[in-house]
Amino acid sequence: MSSLFGADRLVLGTLHLRQRPEREVNEVLDAFLEAGGRTVDLATLYGGLPLLRTVGRHLRRSGVRVRSLLKIGYLEQLSDYRNPDPWFELADRAREALGLDDPTLMLHEADWALWWRAQASKGEVCTPADAPRIAACWQPWSERVHRLTGQALGIAGNHAPALLTVFASAGSPPGMTLLVAKQMDLLWRSAEPLVEKVQAAGGRAILGAPWHQGWLRSMDLLIKRRPELATEAKSLVSLCDEAGWSVADAALPFLLRHVPTALLAFGAATREEVEQAFRSLNRPLPDPLYQSIAALGRDMPPMGPLIPFECK
Repeated sequence: MSSLFGADRLVLGTLHLRQRPEREVNEVLDAFLEAGGRTVDLATLYGGLPLLRTVGRHLRRSGVRVRSLLKIGYLEQLSDYRNPDPWFELADRAREALGLDDPTLMLHEADWALWWRAQASKGEVCTPADAPRIAACWQPWSERVHRLTGQALGIAGNHAPALLTVFASAGSPPGMTLLVAKQMDLLWRSAEPLVEKVQAAGGRAILGAPWHQGWLRSMDLLIKRRPELATEAKSLVSLCDEAGWSVADAALPFLLRHVPTALLAFGAATREEVEQAFRSLNRPLPDPLYQSIAALGRDMPPMGPLIPFECK
C-alpha cells in the first residue's frame, strides 16, 4: 500500500494488540508502516512489558524511523502517584523493554487528581482549584524527564477540560505532546478548545479518535447506552447512509478536515482494520456531508466505556 494523503497524521494505538499473538502484532505494524504511518501510541497498561518488547523488536527490524509515545501510569499503590520515583522506575523498565531511541514519555491519565492531590480517588479528575498544586509538582517532574530523554514530558487522559487545566497550570510548555481520548469524535467536540490552545503554545495535540472502544462501530448500542445522544447518533447514521458512506469510513476524513493540524490516534487489532482506515483517506468527504456531520457535534463529558478494552 502506497503512502496516502494524511497518512503521516495517523497514530497507531496499540491497546487492541495486547492479547494478540506476536505474528498478528507484526502484521498490524507492517500494514501501518507500509501505508506511511510513523507514530505509535504505547502504554505500560497495554499488554505490559511483553507487548512493548514485541513492538520494539519488530520496529527495530523494520529499519523505519518511528516516533513512539510511551504512556506510564496505573501504578500499584495510590501513594505512588504523588511520589515520582515509582513512575520513573516503571518508565525505565518500559524504555528498556521497548528498546527504541527517544520515546516520548507521558503521564497516563494525567487528568486524574491523584497525581497532584493527596486523598483523591482513582478516576477523580482535577479541577482549576488544583492549579497551584500542579504548578508546584510539574517543574521538578518535567525537568527530570528532560534530563532523561531530552524531551518535554507529555500528558494523556480522557477528560479534555481537566487536561487543559494541567497544561495551563504547567505553564503551557512548548513542545509538549498532549493526547486526549474519548472527547473528539463525530459526535463529541469537547477537545476543540484544548487543541487550539496546545497548538498555539507550540505543543502537539493528538486526538484518540475515532472509534474509541468501539463506539462508532456499534451505533445501535451507543443509542441504547447514551439516550441523551440518541437524536444525534441516529442522525449521523442516516446522513452517512444517505450519502453512501459508513460511519467508520467517514470518521477519519471528517476529522482530518475538521481539525486540520492535530494527529489522530486510531486503534486496530488486525491488518484489515489498518488497511480500511488508510483506504478511507483516499475518498474525499462530500462537502454537504461534512457540514451536516459538523453541525451534530456537542460538548459532552467523556464517553465512558462501551465494551471496555475492546474494539470490534
